[in-house]
Amino acid sequence: MKTAFSIFAIALLGIGTVSCAEDDSRPSWKGAYPLSIVDSQGLLSAWDVQTLEYNLYTNDENLGITVTTEGAATIRIGERAATNVSSFSNMNLLTEGMNTVLVVVERDGYYSITYTLRAELLLPEKDARLASMSVDLPGLSPSFALSVTNYSVSIFTNAIQITADTVITNPGLWINGAAAAKGSPYTVSGLLPGVTNIPVDVVSQDLSRTNRYLIAVSRIERVDIAAVRATGVTNHAATKYVEGIAILSGKSARNAYIQAAGMNIGINLRGSGNFTFATGDLVGVKFTGVGTYNNLLQINVDPADVTVLGSGRAADLQSETITSTPLAAAQGRYVRVTNVALADTWGDGQNQASWDVYWRNESGTSVAAGTYTFYGHIGQYRDTVQAVLYDQSIQVERE
Repeated sequence: MKTAFSIFAIALLGIGTVSCAEDDSRPSWKGAYPLSIVDSQGLLSAWDVQTLEYNLYTNDENLGITVTTEGAATIRIGERAATNVSSFSNMNLLTEGMNTVLVVVERDGYYSITYTLRAELLLPEKDARLASMSVDLPGLSPSFALSVTNYSVSIFTNAIQITADTVITNPGLWINGAAAAKGSPYTVSGLLPGVTNIPVDVVSQDLSRTNRYLIAVSRIERVDIAAVRATGVTNHAATKYVEGIAILSGKSARNAYIQAAGMNIGINLRGSGNFTFATGDLVGVKFTGVGTYNNLLQINVDPADVTVLGSGRAADLQSETITSTPLAAAQGRYVRVTNVALADTWGDGQNQASWDVYWRNESGTSVAAGTYTFYGHIGQYRDTVQAVLYDQSIQVERE
């Protein structure tokens, strides 16, 4: 088989030490960096001009290298060189095992630059590498790369599904010590709170090589919304996890509200960027601290830490229909308010002596006093405001 695979780069910046003394005879401190280095197998697709060392893996013994420079230069690739050229190519014949190919670029007035390409030719029967690996929840870090062997991910349950495939069809695949089918999800269950290291092993066809990949799985403690609210404003030493049904409350979707399934109790979310889930989605949220927003408890989260666990659950939302001034104890509930007249100012979020409803239009400014037709966040309700209750004031943002 003659198929090319894999690359990882070791960043090694070519930085000289500059003398402060005046000396017109000193060499240039500008390197003869090329414009590009490409290869015939696509192994150098992530080539960077200042990364001087590369480890390459391939099943193809023919490795062609082409170097292009900005101006006339002497270019050496392996055992061959050309002078006074701006582009030069050489086909390198690899032998089984590790091969080192040096690429040297020299130009008048510049110091020379050397790239070291370590190309390992793997016979198919000795190949024990993964081509891909994923888990059933987002957050695998770093993203899979052929050369990376250590990964981590945070989960909220006691099980995780791992899907892995190998570069070559024949090698054996083991996940957590058990044989696994290539390209199919394999479930590891019974995970306890804390960190569990799950090995993913690939054994070559001739049994001469074994490559181990490790996934450090952190099971995050799960708390319910009632428990989050009970703790009040606080920071947690470790990341926690809470889930609820999403209620959006802003056109930008930077603010949202999640409600416990089957209960009219929730907590506000404040995103560092826009949330992408839809109203009614069941979502899981990672967080470390609880704060306040307009006197409503909230958790500040990165939208990347919100996982959609299910969609289309709007029917599960619980709300109350309010027709008179609510009690402060009702703070944080999801309400429908019928036939209300607006106040003429935008609220400051503090406790109100009387019950006011504030409407903010698409530009973010308050609307003048009057009676309006409102459209709720879920479905359409004429002459009805649907919102989250902030103490004794209702604040609404148009979707």
